[in-house]
Amino acid sequence: MPENEGAARRGNAATARRQCPVEGIGLPHGSFLGKALPIRPCGIYAFIDKAQVWLKEPLPEADYAWLQSQCACVSPRWVRARFGRGYCLRLILTQPSREALCFLNTVDGLLLNHAEISLDWTFPDENQLAAAYKFACRFFVKRHHRNQGVRFKWNTRYTGGRWQHSNVVAIYPDKHCKLTGEVLCLHFDWRIYGAAALKQHGINNIGQLADLNLRAFWKKHLVLAAIDPGDLGRAHFNKLHATKRRKPWIVQCGRFSFDMDERAAAILWRSSSSRKEGHSEPSTQDLIDAFRFSYPVHRMLKTFKIDGLLPADSDDDNGPLLHLSS
Repeated sequence: MPENEGAARRGNAATARRQCPVEGIGLPHGSFLGKALPIRPCGIYAFIDKAQVWLKEPLPEADYAWLQSQCACVSPRWVRARFGRGYCLRLILTQPSREALCFLNTVDGLLLNHAEISLDWTFPDENQLAAAYKFACRFFVKRHHRNQGVRFKWNTRYTGGRWQHSNVVAIYPDKHCKLTGEVLCLHFDWRIYGAAALKQHGINNIGQLADLNLRAFWKKHLVLAAIDPGDLGRAHFNKLHATKRRKPWIVQCGRFSFDMDERAAAILWRSSSSRKEGHSEPSTQDLIDAFRFSYPVHRMLKTFKIDGLLPADSDDDNGPLLHLSS
């Protein structure tokens, strides 16, 4: 190889490292922050996927038959509730209509203690679906996550152990849309367990679940965010050297310059990966969980604009379904 050609290749590689020293490991170094998201779903659907209620007495057969016609599935089971108070009949409603929820709100003594609020994105091809799933796994952040951890089971990403926490978010790309049957679908499922957890979301009864503004719910809870690598590396060095530096630490090497803060962030980013069942790519949630006691990571969060990923408001009376097609 001629000497000048080798020098040119080394110069190009050094220039790439200088421009984006941590891009190779997935840190959002300017490629996403402040710009439109690389997600273009052709359909957006928000709906109540499941609701679990307890009754003290069975419903009349006519009411039960009508209820079945208003849901994708109604699963009754005679079992005494562990919390007592005379509840002995459990009903699990799958994709209930708004009319079904409003009807159950008129039943005396009914208790709602579980709900699953879903958001579906559909895509025209598999590549866009895979890119959206990878993006969601990397940048989805659950508030008040604490030490619940991130878990993967097959292709499903959970923000905590199943049945172990009152709020668990499941993200999976391998099932069809439950409303339209479209095959290429990315599904978000916010699962709320317990009456106390439902009250924290402002859902005190099944009537309030029927009137839930799904766009407002997902606008609050669908948080896609990244941690600025410069801020993370600077916080690391400030703690290590007991300084209060605010400017970037740039090291000059000949005609090339390197951002040491971002290089340190690259190491922290790799070390935070959960590495569960083949999913070794780190995420913003991993960074927060790993360093929330060491650095002020919540101040470093840069959130993405998600207006184009939310369902549109609906003024009709066709139920809790909200739909937006691009």
